[in-house]
Amino acid sequence: MLQHTVIYNPYDSLAPALKPEFPDQGNAACNTFYLDRDSSAVASDSSVNIAKAWNGTKLSTGATVEIPKVKMMSERYVDLGIVLVLVIFFLVATERIIEGLGRAFWASLLVKRQIEVDDDLSWSSSRDIAFFFFFPTVVFALSPAPEYFVLALGLIALGLALKYGILSVLDYVNRTSVFKFAGRVGANYLIMASPFLLLYKISPYLSLLCIIPAVLYLVMVSRIILKNNFSVYFYILYICTLELLPAAVLIRLFV
Repeated sequence: MLQHTVIYNPYDSLAPALKPEFPDQGNAACNTFYLDRDSSAVASDSSVNIAKAWNGTKLSTGATVEIPKVKMMSERYVDLGIVLVLVIFFLVATERIIEGLGRAFWASLLVKRQIEVDDDLSWSSSRDIAFFFFFPTVVFALSPAPEYFVLALGLIALGLALKYGILSVLDYVNRTSVFKFAGRVGANYLIMASPFLLLYKISPYLSLLCIIPAVLYLVMVSRIILKNNFSVYFYILYICTLELLPAAVLIRLFV
């Protein structure tokens, strides 16, 4: 008489706690096999398909859990130091920063006003002070770590050096000061865009309002370049190489 086949799965929590019974040596027909918890071997006297026999519980390890990055103590100290520098800078130069911001909005629509701001040393100094406050503040606010902030400032310094070097060459070759003036005008619109860029921490969609000063800047540069008898080719070359390319590098760094 054949014995009843017993399948014992220690990993199945729903299976009854059965003690495996091994057959006597005298029985000729035996289909009982035992799955050991600590061994990968399966002892059986007959060929059994393990894939069909194993009906126990299966565990899935496909899901991944993201652990949020925790800032180290040194990074927190660096962030605190940068914040203190920006706050002290703002407290010392509050009046000039506010004046520079106001002049940037005031001169945003007319070339004549841009020339007045550029010619007046007090107004141009206030604009430059506002630029050196707002732009680093935006870069710091968007930087995920202090090393990104330092890298971004290095790239900006390098980009400005290359930009004004190229503009100086263009003005020297063409015997004019149009291109350097257009580069200085760009600081006004960067100041205007800074408050909108800071809104990125609240909502990325609100930061899209910085498109408004960007469009105003493109229109203003076209007026400056085209009204000084330069072709559209110079305008496109100026925008693509000295404005769009540096902006694309910074966006790629942070996004």
